[in-house]
Amino acid sequence: MQNPFGKKFYNGAPKAEGRFFPVAHLSEIQWKGQKAEQTGRLDPITFLTAIRDGVVIR
Repeated sequence: MQNPFGKKFYNGAPKAEGRFFPVAHLSEIQWKGQKAEQTGRLDPITFLTAIRDGVVIR
């Protein structure tokens, strides 16, 4: 996010404060109905489908 004065913020604080944290990760990817270790390149719609069908850990 950038304020009107051009200063950038990340998670509501300047980047130097390092307030970055993961919000979730996939513990399992489902590809074509089966568990997959990797998928290769995916277009945006297929990527979202793989996430939807996978197991997301929050």
